[in-house]
Amino acid sequence: MVLLCLFMLVLGVASGLRAEDRFSADDRRIMQYLESLSADDLGKKGRGVRLSDNAVALEGHTLLHRLPVPSHSAHIYVLREGTVAMGLPVAYAWVEPGGISFPIPDLPAGERGEAAYMQKEAYTYADVVPGIGLVQISCPTERWIKSLQSPADAAKWGLESMATIEAPEGSSKVRDEKGEVIATIKAGEKFLAVKPFPESTHWEVWLPDGNTGMVHSSHVRLLPEESLMKMNFTPCIAVWKKTAAQREAEYRAAGMQPGPGDYYPTLLLASTGDAAALSRVFAGQFEDAAAADYQRSAWRVLHLAGDARMSEMLKTHPPENPDLGAMLSEEWTTTPISDGKKYLERHFPLTYAALFAR
Repeated sequence: MVLLCLFMLVLGVASGLRAEDRFSADDRRIMQYLESLSADDLGKKGRGVRLSDNAVALEGHTLLHRLPVPSHSAHIYVLREGTVAMGLPVAYAWVEPGGISFPIPDLPAGERGEAAYMQKEAYTYADVVPGIGLVQISCPTERWIKSLQSPADAAKWGLESMATIEAPEGSSKVRDEKGEVIATIKAGEKFLAVKPFPESTHWEVWLPDGNTGMVHSSHVRLLPEESLMKMNFTPCIAVWKKTAAQREAEYRAAGMQPGPGDYYPTLLLASTGDAAALSRVFAGQFEDAAAADYQRSAWRVLHLAGDARMSEMLKTHPPENPDLGAMLSEEWTTTPISDGKKYLERHFPLTYAALFAR
């Protein structure tokens, strides 16, 4: 019996070591894959890397920034998972042994989850520590990324502007991430434009009808003196409906009963201006909400519900969220708008007054 117990103990320790080795090996695979990406891969969706369990990590993620920091022996890569309109950036970073640590950005106001993860567990250090391995950073804000770039590179991207088309043909095609044409912009039509990274040959464009895609920089003429248009997030409704249906099917397959108070049904109801649903969305109290995109979904709901309904909700059903004003002023939340507070004052004056004019 004693021998059996000893055998089980040794087996458990060995199994634990194998799991640790497997995670370390997967980290090395991801690091090698990221290091294989070149300047030619910027703005493109990657093939990803196969892990020890045969899953493919980072497949379809768009490379936005390669940030080698030689002075720290650090490597930082920022990728976007998902589309231009609804995707989220995430960063992967490590510092070689003997290098110099660098800080992880704080979670933006109102953000859920952890600031960083390591091997799918919460990473509790404030810095990326030399030799510790691969760290996944949840909210690589524009401010943080630019702090790691030269002033010249930092000035080349990120700031949004109204724009119009300047093309010999008198119009320009808007393409999605696959290169397919999704819209045509004619001369004189205006839209919001953002350069996604310093080396980009294309601008991300946000059209008044809600379409979002890419236009070649040679066709874009900026109108920096013009006030920013009000964003249109109507296409989000179709995405949320699809996700809600997928979630419902998953729940039923698992023998669970979906409810109208679940996250995506509540987003859809809040988008119609329902005060109780709006209050729940901006309180952020959902067990089934994706931590990564909660804030940006709330920003989209604000636009869909409208200024009058939002301001009325703040009076009649105020959410228990002390960070609400800060959250709706944070560039992580309000992307592609960099100054959310100024934008709210212009396009949501009633909501602005309810939040800030006290």
